[in-house]
Amino acid sequence: GYQYTSVGGNKDTYRDFEYALDSHFLGGGFQWLPKENIYINFGIGKVWYMEGVDATGVTTYNKNVWIFGLSGEMKIF
Repeated sequence: GYQYTSVGGNKDTYRDFEYALDSHFLGGGFQWLPKENIYINFGIGKVWYMEGVDATGVTTYNKNVWIFGLSGEMKIF
């Protein structure tokens, strides 16, 4: 799936650990059935954050994040 997030962060309030940049997310996954009533789920995604510069023009904020997921399910009844 795909998601675009428009946060509209204010460059006057950007901080190293707290800034809001618009981003694009793309991800997907699948489910594997190794045995009856047991499910293993795998997922992967990536977030691309739009570049932003703080009010001083000194610091540029730009990052990409990979996301991985793994889960298991067991149907008892």
